[in-house]
Amino acid sequence: MSRLRITALALSLGLLATQAYAEEGSWGTPPPRAAAPATAAQLGRPVVGQAPVPGPSAPALLERPRPLGEGWAASPSQPSPSFGEGQGGGDAQVRPAAFAPLFRGQMGDAKPLPAGPTVSGDAALMPRNWQRPSLDQTIVSAPSAATPELDGASGDCGSGACCGRHPFRWLFGWMDGLDGCGCKDGGFDGGFGGGDDGFDGACPGVFGGGCCPPGNRFYASAEYLLWWTRGENLPPLVTAGSAGDRASGANVGAIGLPGTAVLFGGNDVNERARSGGRFMAGWWFGDQHLLGVEGGGFFLGRQSSNFTASSNGTPILTRPFFNAATGLQDSELVSAPNILAGTVTARTGNDFYGAEANLRSRVLCGPCWNVDLIAGYRYLALDEDLTISESLQALRVPLTFALNDSFRVHNRFNGGQIGLESEWRRNRWSLDLKAKVALGNVSERVDIFGSTVTNGVAVPRGLLAEPTNSGSFRRNRFAVSPDVGLNVGYQVTNHMRAFVGYDYLYLSDVVRAGDQVDFRVNPNQLRGVAAGPALPAFNFRSSDFWAQGVSFGLEFKY
Repeated sequence: MSRLRITALALSLGLLATQAYAEEGSWGTPPPRAAAPATAAQLGRPVVGQAPVPGPSAPALLERPRPLGEGWAASPSQPSPSFGEGQGGGDAQVRPAAFAPLFRGQMGDAKPLPAGPTVSGDAALMPRNWQRPSLDQTIVSAPSAATPELDGASGDCGSGACCGRHPFRWLFGWMDGLDGCGCKDGGFDGGFGGGDDGFDGACPGVFGGGCCPPGNRFYASAEYLLWWTRGENLPPLVTAGSAGDRASGANVGAIGLPGTAVLFGGNDVNERARSGGRFMAGWWFGDQHLLGVEGGGFFLGRQSSNFTASSNGTPILTRPFFNAATGLQDSELVSAPNILAGTVTARTGNDFYGAEANLRSRVLCGPCWNVDLIAGYRYLALDEDLTISESLQALRVPLTFALNDSFRVHNRFNGGQIGLESEWRRNRWSLDLKAKVALGNVSERVDIFGSTVTNGVAVPRGLLAEPTNSGSFRRNRFAVSPDVGLNVGYQVTNHMRAFVGYDYLYLSDVVRAGDQVDFRVNPNQLRGVAAGPALPAFNFRSSDFWAQGVSFGLEFKY
């Protein structure tokens, strides 16, 4: 019986000791009832959700339970980590109990925290360092606070920040400034009144001065082109012979004779300046100009070279060729005294035009400059034709002849392109540079056709277009097409800019009409006799092509 009494007494003493430890904090240590009350500043953060109640015994207001290791520092002398980033310490007045989450705290006279940056919207319910700024988030600062930096991109541009997450940052992460920037406001917002240059918003940059562009999404331009293209090389097509060469029995009008004069061909043609136009339009998907689309095209007016000569026999007109049967220079008569009267006409011309469609993204920028990445599709077309016609009348017999040689070529380039366009601005002036290169396929087609009509009877042969080289021929080749340009612009109004520029466009592989002429002819084919070498023959002969010149244009942005 005495043993049961001793056991009950020991259990009672153990329970009392446990309760004393839970209430007092440790064995033999009195509770810190005389300690100074904790203030809001010592807590290291504002209390959200309820205004503090003044008085010596007002409890601390916590918006959620705090696990050990995530709390405040143990004392005011140890700065607390940011909310959500604590790694140790914990609050000396908040600790777990052995049996139940008992806690005890005191807060003295609470005072409102000083005013500071606040965040509008639902983000105000979260601590500042938990927020990740987005493109449409508005940050309002106190009058004395500096403009905040968003996501690593710096500065403001006129009246607002101009930064955002770049859609291609995963691909170009090694480059600086890929958070993107484009001015939402400022720059040209002020109109043209007053005693300044009319452009509000001071945006210091590489040039200095107020020079930010307005926030815009749509842009379009129209240009007048004054360009030159690479000339077309022609063999000698029409010559004039001398009576002395004819009297000596030579092949009058043949190349190399002293009395022969080349009337058309033997040089480059279509090298003169020509007019044209270019039109572009684009759309940005946001004010930050992080991603946009654009498209447009250009054309050059047709340029041609024409030649016509007629003779009733004098002077002597001929068409030269190389005689494949004899291995000597020879000629065909167009007019000769007492033999033939005739007219010969030669004409050649070309058309050049193109189009492109691109994705555009701003990859680098500053207050007064930007660099855009361009990737897309380019199309180029070059068409040429060369025609030589004869109309002959025999002077001794009733015979008429109509002869025609036709050479036509078509080049179609389709390729993907990539490049950069940059812009620098100083007040109303701007400087644009572009460099693009397209890689792709050029589809080449050559059509050759000849005909001779004698007293109404037609045969499919001419002089340089014979059955051995007539037909339609096609092939595909890999080609490269670089494009570089420079523009100098002046901002005329808030939305209109005038500019003058220079462009150079190159295409590495094309077929030209004059190059497809085989100057070697077997005269037996002219008489319909299948004897001797099968000449003229067809072989693809390609060369490169370029166009360059100046442009004058207007650009509209809105």
